[in-house]
Amino acid sequence: MVLIYFIIIACLCYIPQMIVKSKYKKYKSIPNSSGMTGAQMAQELLNRKGIQGVAVTCIGDVESSYDGKSRKTQNSEELSDYYDPSERAICLSREVYNVPSVAAIAIAAHETGHAVQHAEADAFFSVRSAIFPIASFCAQWWIIPFIIGGLLEIGGLCTIAAFLYIGTIIFQLITLPVEFGASARAREMMYANGLMNSQDEKGVKSVLSAAAFTYVAAAMASIIYFLVHFRKR
Repeated sequence: MVLIYFIIIACLCYIPQMIVKSKYKKYKSIPNSSGMTGAQMAQELLNRKGIQGVAVTCIGDVESSYDGKSRKTQNSEELSDYYDPSERAICLSREVYNVPSVAAIAIAAHETGHAVQHAEADAFFSVRSAIFPIASFCAQWWIIPFIIGGLLEIGGLCTIAAFLYIGTIIFQLITLPVEFGASARAREMMYANGLMNSQDEKGVKSVLSAAAFTYVAAAMASIIYFLVHFRKR
């Protein structure tokens, strides 16, 4: 039975990622009707919403730091795009930032959706941002009391591990409405401002739906993992 659970968890972890990569590969080669790159789309949507002070940057670009030296922030990889609320920056991979594809505007608009959530103080976005440090701590450290408690048969440590792991699950569950909300805003903003046609919309919806499914699958995998490992402890 445990083996079956592990197979299910593996499928939930890897299959959604494969689907996202497949959709992205398909639509990154299809030009969008507006002719906009991801960077242009993100900036246009910010302008249409009247949001100022949000930078649209390319991941991996050389940037000057406070000490006067230049360095790359990180490597620019496919599907590494994100919104950084602490810096108020939409960070896009090179193929999203520079290419006028359907996939590029879908991803750029999604990250812009997070910037809009931030600007409008969206409840779920605010809660996720507030608990992120705690969730990060839980995700990094739950395994230690779990292993020690299991080896030494100390039930209290296993209980602590369980509560820490529950913290990561709560964070993942709160992430779901944040991600779905950003995607809904992305499509709404592009459609309302006439920045995509029906063919674009089909591709945008396909890319964003596949990406959203990865968050659902990750939450399901975490819940199953919890039930398998902590049900007898």
